Amino acid sequence: MKGVIKMRWVRLKDALPGVVLTEDLKDEQEGVVIFKKGKKLSNADIALLKSKWNVSWLPVETLDEIEEGNYNAVDATLSSAIELKRSIYIEKMRELPDYEVPTTISVEIIKKALDTVERIVEEIDERGAFNPQSVKRIVSEVVNEIQEKESSNIQPILLKLRDYSDYTYTHSINVAMLSLYLGINLDLNRENLISLATGAMLHDVGKCKIPKEILFSERKLTPKEFAIIKKHPIFGYEIARESSLNDRNAEEMILDHHERLDGSGYPRGKKGDEISFFTSIVSIADEYDAITTMRAYSNARNPYIAVSAIIEDAGLGKLNPDVANVLVKSMGIYPRGTVMYLSDGSKVVAIQQNPGMLVRPIVRVLESEKFEKGERLDLSKIDLIIESVIKKNETQ
Repeated sequence: MKGVIKMRWVRLKDALPGVVLTEDLKDEQEGVVIFKKGKKLSNADIALLKSKWNVSWLPVETLDEIEEGNYNAVDATLSSAIELKRSIYIEKMRELPDYEVPTTISVEIIKKALDTVERIVEEIDERGAFNPQSVKRIVSEVVNEIQEKESSNIQPILLKLRDYSDYTYTHSINVAMLSLYLGINLDLNRENLISLATGAMLHDVGKCKIPKEILFSERKLTPKEFAIIKKHPIFGYEIARESSLNDRNAEEMILDHHERLDGSGYPRGKKGDEISFFTSIVSIADEYDAITTMRAYSNARNPYIAVSAIIEDAGLGKLNPDVANVLVKSMGIYPRGTVMYLSDGSKVVAIQQNPGMLVRPIVRVLESEKFEKGERLDLSKIDLIIESVIKKNETQ
């Protein structure tokens, strides 16, 4: 029986052979393409996904006539699509193997943080200010959980399930998490970590005042439009003051996160010691996540590119070199998600760092004549080296 083809999200555990992917299927944590759009999955394909990859949901074709009884599926066209997407993300994180994703904070706290940022945006849209207590509550919970780990040897879990509409939310959380991660490795105390996370979570709040047609434009902005974009730190500072945030450090981070040590930044062209150390941390976290994130006008780029750009900017005197060094030492030269070729021609993706061995991460095989697809390799234990990095987020 014929009908209109639509997309549904189907749990991997419920998928049957013959389903056709409506989008490229990516490993959620590593961000690499496993199967291309249009691929019809076989029994062997489904078994491979279950055994080797971090996948729990599939975007598949279905017909209007097909009822939910055939699959445990959720219609992606429902008005609750955003909540569905978040639920999928949370479920995927719950199912990740512990040895590949050292837990930074619980997925429940991440969801609460997302809810908080969305509520802040709604409050600003409605009355031009937000409730600062909601920010302080979630930031305190996040810091409590991280400090309970009693270890700085943890990797930040950065949100990957994003599109243009939820970039504001996920970017805010990612910058806060990465800033905290850097702050812990820089031995900041609890009070400073809370202030750092507050400013990081709110750093882009001024974008609420930027017209959506400019903020989400897929074309190159005109000089006039870019000048409007560059006002968002000022707008954010004004919103924070109007909201009685009463945290001078956080307010400075909001206002100055696009300033650069050499005076080339905006909105006020500050330089050197005029820029706080906290702001230097947020600036690096902001740049890292912006480079590795898909946006309306820019494809996501390899984490290696982000680290390289930060090292270059630190060398040019734009970013704080001490913070940049901590980023490199803790995340590695080849961060999780970096796709590269080994000396035997195998294509692999970095999934975990080896402490003290920055150039020999743990990787997962994407293509190889010698190793099985999906196999996990520790480059510190085998006689292979990284030959080259694939600089785009294309893996097949």
